[in-house]
Formats: sequence, C-alpha cells, structure tokens
Amino acid sequence: LLDPVAVYDHGEGISIIGGYVYRGPASSLHGQYVFGEYTGRLFHLEETSPATWEIREFRLGAADDPYGYAVKGFGEDEAGRLYVCAGTSSSPFGSGGRVDRMVFPDAGGIPGDGAAIAGLRAMPTPFHGSTRVSWGDAAPGTGEARVYSIAGRVVRNLDPGTVSSAGMHVTWDGRDDAGRPVPSGAYFLRLRAADGATRTVRLLRAP
Repeated sequence: LLDPVAVYDHGEGISIIGGYVYRGPASSLHGQYVFGEYTGRLFHLEETSPATWEIREFRLGAADDPYGYAVKGFGEDEAGRLYVCAGTSSSPFGSGGRVDRMVFPDAGGIPGDGAAIAGLRAMPTPFHGSTRVSWGDAAPGTGEARVYSIAGRVVRNLDPGTVSSAGMHVTWDGRDDAGRPVPSGAYFLRLRAADGATRTVRLLRAP
C-alpha cells in the first residue's frame, strides 16, 4: 500500500468526492488534482515543495464563500474543462440538481480584454514579505492592478499611480484590502494599462 499524499479528518468533512487532474485551458492549475467534499466544498492539491502537497479550497465571490451545494460528482469535456455535479439536497432524489462549469482565474476567470502588456516581470516569486511586479510599454495615464485569489475573488486593490513612458510597477505586501496577511498559495495579479491593455501574472506566496 502507498501512503496518501494529503488527508483531512471527519472534523473537516464527511466524504471525498473524487474528481479529475485538470487538463483544460492554460492555467497554473494544469496537472493539479481537483476534487470535492460531499458537504459542499471544492478543493485542489497543490505541490508547495517537492513531494509536499497541501489541500487548497476554492472560495467563491466577494464574501469568500465555499461552494455550498452537495457535491455528487465531476465531469470533464473533450477540451479538459471540469464540471461539478451537485444538488441543493444531500439526497440522490428530488429536483434540485445542477451542473456548474469550473472557471479558473488565469484561464478566463478574471475579467480582462485587449492586447497583452509587454515586458512583465515579477521579483521575487515565490515570495515571503513582498513582491514587485513591473512592466514596460504601458500607455501613459492611470493604471490599475488587482490581486485575485485562485477562485477569482478580489483580494487586494493596488494603486500603481501615474504611468510614465518608462512603464509601470506595483508592490504587493501579501496582505488583503483589510490589511490581513493572506494564506500561502497561488494568487494572480491582473494589470490594466491606460489604453486597456491587460495581463495576468501568477504569484506564489511562500509559507
């Protein structure tokens, strides 16, 4: 027998609902195992260091809520996109069933359009205290920068200030808008220049 790479006890849930290794549209979740908990939570396994895995929960919306529906199973289409089969009741009977497609931030879950911003750099990443993201060829004017959780929730609104012809830069200290340190794991910084050009970069906050 092989030891499990990750566990949780019955204080955290009732039963694991097996899912899929994500093979869909380009995302930092590519190759990670996505699964659920019968009581209405969705997770993925993230390798935080070689041979060390941690269970990460997907949280939804501005309220940072769990999924909330009784998870019955998962499905996958021919493009590798994942779907959750769930219901409003834990019973296998009734009319409250639903199928939800899972959308991840860096595979189209974070709103954004326009041309990509060139010369993007994030240093350092992974990071402990803070990380600085800079990019060139941005149009002069007022820029926008937001940090998202892996579930697509806005964690932090950052002000890059006035953009010069030399480009833009912004520093994130690993805290949310309330000033609280965020947990370790993957986050996404979405940049928007004055001309509408956008780019999303993955940041890894170290434990």
